[in-house]
Amino acid sequence: MGKAGLIAIILVFSIIFIPSGAYAGSAAGVSPSTINIPFFPLYEGYVTFRPIGYEAIDFEMKCPYVHVRNETLYDEDGVNSFTVDIKLPQKIDAIPGKYDCGFIMHKAKDINAPPGVAAKAEVKASINILIPVEGKYATITLSADNVNKGEPVYFKVSASNLGDTPLYALNAVIDVMDIDGNIKETLYTTQSDVQPFSSTEMWKKMDTEDFEPARYNAKAVMAYGGEKPAYAETSFLIGKLFVKFLGIQMNATEGKINPVTVDVESWWGDPIENVRAEISIYNASGVLKGEFRTESTDLSPWQKATLRGYWDANGIEAGNYDANVTLRYKGGETSEIVKVKLNSLPEEKKKSDAFGKIAGVIASPVFLILLVLILVINISVWLIKQKKQKKEEK
Repeated sequence: MGKAGLIAIILVFSIIFIPSGAYAGSAAGVSPSTINIPFFPLYEGYVTFRPIGYEAIDFEMKCPYVHVRNETLYDEDGVNSFTVDIKLPQKIDAIPGKYDCGFIMHKAKDINAPPGVAAKAEVKASINILIPVEGKYATITLSADNVNKGEPVYFKVSASNLGDTPLYALNAVIDVMDIDGNIKETLYTTQSDVQPFSSTEMWKKMDTEDFEPARYNAKAVMAYGGEKPAYAETSFLIGKLFVKFLGIQMNATEGKINPVTVDVESWWGDPIENVRAEISIYNASGVLKGEFRTESTDLSPWQKATLRGYWDANGIEAGNYDANVTLRYKGGETSEIVKVKLNSLPEEKKKSDAFGKIAGVIASPVFLILLVLILVINISVWLIKQKKQKKEEK
């Protein structure tokens, strides 16, 4: 295959620019906003760009290998466009990867802007020159979806060739392990060839009939002839109808109503309805010191969620307690016992609360009524005594 054919195969255009308008509601920029061009010594080519909603006024180029032609073109529909010429040198002294040779359109005029709206400060476009690593160099990623027990797992290995040499007959070896690191299955993907700065996907199916529902890790290794093999790993669930308790969070203080959150995770590939936590608090002697429940929610497949509730710790002493957490949901329940701490109220706060309680009692209507009654009784007794004393004097 000639150089021109290879370039045609691996030249990748990807439009990912998200322009920001000069005013609210504007949607303008340049297209394409990003292109990727593999580096070849003395390569020459060009790219035509179209401003979207803008007219270019001034250009700033990011590297000396690209130039904007002076002429501006309009097609038969009156669409504005301009051409950028690309001339690469024999060698670019840059770190292997993406070397941005794009441009910035300064003072671009928004043709859709209302009168009086200023010109946009800048519109950017990226022309990435893909500089390969000398020799053979590849990377991989590994992914697998969660499945219910009995459903197959499909492993996907994505391999990228970042070197300047084609790679042939690549395949990956995948080890599936339990959480203790014991290998439960070894798999081999399909084979594939990858040209420089190209990528490919390799797949492997695994049946789960003989696997217990649990979380598993998978590690993939791909030998390609480089200094060391490419490596990647991932984790996945083989699920069942089960909601896992992930933890409880609280910063509880005695004498207060304290917010509590419970984190949960669905291990099921279908929705689970009406998930809630019921929590009982016990002291070291096993005496019940409080009960409450969280809000309820429905979990989507494999979803993590946080349930919220409140612990009324009025009249409960500070200290360490056992919390019996029971997750109830349609189709099952999960129970865990965890340690929780009830913090002491600061002494200043205790005094302040005590004073506040006294002040509250004094200001209450019942206290005022009692005070009036006591005053009336005392006055009545005094009047009776005065009246009796006057009779005795006569």
